[in-house]
Amino acid sequence: STRVPLIVSGPGINKNEKIMKAPIELIDMYPTIMDLVGMETPEFVQGKSFAPLLKDSSKVSRESALTELNIDRIPVQGYSIKTNRYRLTQWGENGSMGYELYDHNVDSEEMNNLAENVKSGSEGLKLFPYGNGAERMFYNKNLASKYFDLDLNKHTSSHFARATIEGIVYSLIYGFEILVNDNVKPNVIKAGNDNLFQSKIFREIFASLTGVPLIICDTSGAYGASRAAGYNTYESSPERIEFSEDEILKVYSKKSNEYFDSYMAWKEKLTLFLENND
Repeated sequence: STRVPLIVSGPGINKNEKIMKAPIELIDMYPTIMDLVGMETPEFVQGKSFAPLLKDSSKVSRESALTELNIDRIPVQGYSIKTNRYRLTQWGENGSMGYELYDHNVDSEEMNNLAENVKSGSEGLKLFPYGNGAERMFYNKNLASKYFDLDLNKHTSSHFARATIEGIVYSLIYGFEILVNDNVKPNVIKAGNDNLFQSKIFREIFASLTGVPLIICDTSGAYGASRAAGYNTYESSPERIEFSEDEILKVYSKKSNEYFDSYMAWKEKLTLFLENND
């Protein structure tokens, strides 16, 4: 609710730049207009002109933008500072009501913090994340992606964020159970600090439901997979080197059984769906 769409058009403005991600504030509007019409901005004006940015996207006028939000009905006051990559929000006096930090390079929709606002099970909302075509573990059926049990009276964007994370990790657990039934019994699972494995909720659910320690390593998913594929295969390959202690960021173990009921409800829904779509 604090983001304002801004469209600028006029003589001398670079028409090749369709979308600019540089942070600006509303107080920057006045000095910018003054610059564009060739007038001098009074010294007492606090804003910074972003007129140079409109001609050259490399000429950024500020590194961050500050936002203040007051919600009378709660009441609560929040401050948020946004850079090209991060957003940090403080709620309440001196952060008494908490902080939020997002890395927009990997979480542009700010899902992780949203998901933490909803309890395990997403109050019944479920996602089947099978939208990439036929699934071999379902005998090449194409189930598509679907949300189930949506209640418009209670489910919000936070529920969708939580249900999305749960649906994806539950589908991994479902596949993991198939491997276990085929007598694959890992003692430890390693994952790169990449994609959804950057989500604390995702990590905790995965480790809790597999019952196997999850080691998050300082690597990308693609490079980590190549090292795993080469490990103990090619004697001279550098990819066969095991991850060192310096590359281990965090180890997650089974936290509790709080995710079990939610997963079983999701699995039961999936079983019924499969039976009805034979």
